[in-house]
Amino acid sequence: MAIPWDEYLRMPNKWQASSHPELAKHKPGELLGPELAESYLTQHADLLARITHLHCNILLLEELQAFDFFDLLGELLGAQIWPLVWQNTSDMCLILIHALVNEKTKHKPDGSGAVSIEGLKKELFKGEWLDKAMKQLFTTEWTKRAFNKECKSVKERVRENRNKRIAHRVLPTISAEQQTSVEPIELGELRTLFDRIHAMFGLMSFGSAYVTVSPAFTPPRKSALCDVLDALLRNSEEVSRPERECEFWHLQRSAYGEDRLAHLNAARRRIGLPEA
Repeated sequence: MAIPWDEYLRMPNKWQASSHPELAKHKPGELLGPELAESYLTQHADLLARITHLHCNILLLEELQAFDFFDLLGELLGAQIWPLVWQNTSDMCLILIHALVNEKTKHKPDGSGAVSIEGLKKELFKGEWLDKAMKQLFTTEWTKRAFNKECKSVKERVRENRNKRIAHRVLPTISAEQQTSVEPIELGELRTLFDRIHAMFGLMSFGSAYVTVSPAFTPPRKSALCDVLDALLRNSEEVSRPERECEFWHLQRSAYGEDRLAHLNAARRRIGLPEA
């Protein structure tokens, strides 16, 4: 379930990547040797862009999940487009997460290789720091933000989904009864894993805090998706039935179950209509 924006904004650790206060006081060039600092700046900028992209995709999924469009709008939205939007966005999240945390190819000074959270962490662990005390603080803090057992399990399932379902399709050579299906990943699990990735990236963010969400998702503007869903509600025959069929509504209302009526009124409240 999506967290309301007024609550989300009171949780800066969710949308602002920040390091330990002592590390945040110093710019990369004040902490790291020249060669390491140059490599760090390149990789950090790339990671920030991809983490922001991932964050926005997760927020979009949470917004979809919080909107009970199947129950509220029925056939108006159709059975094709929204499951497709959900699946495509979910798959993009898995691809982005896999590249951030499962990539094994090391970034090289000539620009070859890949940039990942793990890769930059290893460079920071092994590379030259100007202040050994700051390096020790970084390594100590990393153990507090590193993946726990739950996140490691989800991370491996991300790998499996990416390799066996999204990026590659290998035709089975065994019977259907012998096949092991790829275990799907729930949105709540993706959020938990992302929050840990966000914390790890934050620890690597020296000298400043970095906002990791697009302005399109922040107040006072609503997201474009929110506008689309609200427009569909306003044009829904189901939502406007009490006004369209006012002469018979009292009879129809009695046929609504409690859950259906609650869903209907939730939709009406969302677009400023009185309860039915």
